[in-house]
Amino acid sequence: MKNQRAAFLKLSGNDCELLCSTDRTVSEIALEVGFSGGSYFAEVFRKGFGQSPTEFRKRERDSV
Repeated sequence: MKNQRAAFLKLSGNDCELLCSTDRTVSEIALEVGFSGGSYFAEVFRKGFGQSPTEFRKRERDSV
């Protein structure tokens, strides 16, 4: 539980900006922002934002 809380706190607006403004993969972004891999980043992102990083990217790009 403590690790999940720490991981969630790693999420930031920068993650969202990288998802929307670059074509980097979720795994590349995960490593850049301090996660050990894309799968865990996606799991934490989904818990924090209610959608996967890929879904978030698509919705944000479609709304522009």
